[in-house]
Amino acid sequence: MTLSMQHDSERPVLKRHGKGIGRMSKAFAVSIAGISDALRFEAAFRQELAVGCVFAIAALLLRVTAAERAVLLASIFFVLVVEILNTALEVTLDRITLEEDPSVRKAKDMGSAAVFLSLLAAGTVWLCITAPLLYRALS
Repeated sequence: MTLSMQHDSERPVLKRHGKGIGRMSKAFAVSIAGISDALRFEAAFRQELAVGCVFAIAALLLRVTAAERAVLLASIFFVLVVEILNTALEVTLDRITLEEDPSVRKAKDMGSAAVFLSLLAAGTVWLCITAPLLYRALS
């Protein structure tokens, strides 16, 4: 019987970080380590974070509703999350092979496309929320 076919009570218990506060503390620590690695080793993440900080300041200064401000800020985080996931994909694929492989190239291209689409989504959000503000200010 495969693991996926076993009843929950028959499955082996796999502990990664323990339970309760200890697990949450360890999860927080490894999350911070991941962000730290992205900052130290990934130029694209640093660039997107720098631009994101400028836009976050703008989001806090703009005269928009709380919901609009939340969406503007969430769009920035969305780009950063997708960039970290793309980096994780690339690191994993590089660990598997550094040789040219069409499947690896395809997966990396799709990760890059995900980052591009997240940037388009963020741009669309910012345009939809700020364009009316600009229009009112200029008319």
